[in-house]
Amino acid sequence: MADQDQVGPAPLPTEEQVRLIIAQTLEQVFIRAQADTQLLLDLRAKVEGVEAHTHATVAAVDANENEARMQRAIDAQKEIISHLFDKSHNYVTVIVAGAFAAYFATLSTVAPRLNDVQLRWSALLMTVSLTIFVFWEVFNMAFIGYHNLKGDYGLMTTTPRWTQITWSVVLLLTIVTALPAIGLSIYAYLNGLGAFGAWRFCSL
Repeated sequence: MADQDQVGPAPLPTEEQVRLIIAQTLEQVFIRAQADTQLLLDLRAKVEGVEAHTHATVAAVDANENEARMQRAIDAQKEIISHLFDKSHNYVTVIVAGAFAAYFATLSTVAPRLNDVQLRWSALLMTVSLTIFVFWEVFNMAFIGYHNLKGDYGLMTTTPRWTQITWSVVLLLTIVTALPAIGLSIYAYLNGLGAFGAWRFCSL
């Protein structure tokens, strides 16, 4: 008890010790502030990276959507063109078939009005025209049927580009070879009606 009574109060820190404590405390605060600042910088960099990735993703999605939209528009246009081609092809086929039938049905009527050479040329040209047309239609149907048997039904909805071009060439050849034959038939009709005799009389 006597020893405990003799213990006095703890000595106060000196001024130098106080300064040292303050300096250490400030140093710890500074180190902590630097660490917090670096943490904030790292977080900011990560946020900027996430934003950049988000913008890139959004841009990629927009680009893909635009590309898909354009592709859908192109496919729709191709389908419309193919549909119109098929409709016009069927329409022209009916007209040409009717023209061939009308020509050969009336050939016996105009035959007496034509000489032997004219009749042969008329029949030959129309036969060539008919042959070109029939061969193309048979080839076209065989081509479509072959692909349908293989399970490729794309030709039922779309028409290949080469088919459209070939059909145009076939139609041109059909018309070019048929026109002279039709012209000879018209000449025979007009001659039978006396149109050329009246024209020669008027010219006199």
